[in-house]
Amino acid sequence: MSEDKKKSQTISFRLDIDLLDEIKKDAELEGMNVNALVSKVLSNHILWEKYERKVGLLPMTKPFVKYCLDKMDEKEIIHLAEAVEEDTFSDILNFMKGKYTVRDFVDIIRTWLHVS
Repeated sequence: MSEDKKKSQTISFRLDIDLLDEIKKDAELEGMNVNALVSKVLSNHILWEKYERKVGLLPMTKPFVKYCLDKMDEKEIIHLAEAVEEDTFSDILNFMKGKYTVRDFVDIIRTWLHVS
């Protein structure tokens, strides 16, 4: 077995038939099998979603964010970004990773981009 290949284990779940039908439909739309979709969903939860609400992140649509940013000038956007980073992002990193390093910052951004 190659070192890049992660170990896996077979496990069974009992799911509501309607839920399973929706999972099958989603998997087909995504062009993947059910196992791959369920693995992706569970991975997204473990890597990101379980932290979202705990650290105060809220889902927002791109048009909403764009509208808000369009109402601000460049100086206000920079000030907002600096304040959020100073007051919030380091707390998020500390909560998710237990520390705050550049490597952790990059890992969090990669995770966020992966699950978005």
